[in-house]
Amino acid sequence: LAPAADMAFNEEAMNYSFLLSNISPQAKNFNKGIWRELEELTRNWARDNEALYVITGPVLTETVKGTIGT
Repeated sequence: LAPAADMAFNEEAMNYSFLLSNISPQAKNFNKGIWRELEELTRNWARDNEALYVITGPVLTETVKGTIGT
């Protein structure tokens, strides 16, 4: 779940960020809103503190309907 923007240092790393092993279904508004803000805040913390460990994963509270890409 590493954001593509965090991989901008290297084209190969950026390409790997789009593999299915690095994605999780999420609501469109969530991804464009609070999640984007959290990613930007996390980048700032990493810059300000030289390093930052981020542990992330999906939280599924309902049955996921549909498939990735639809």
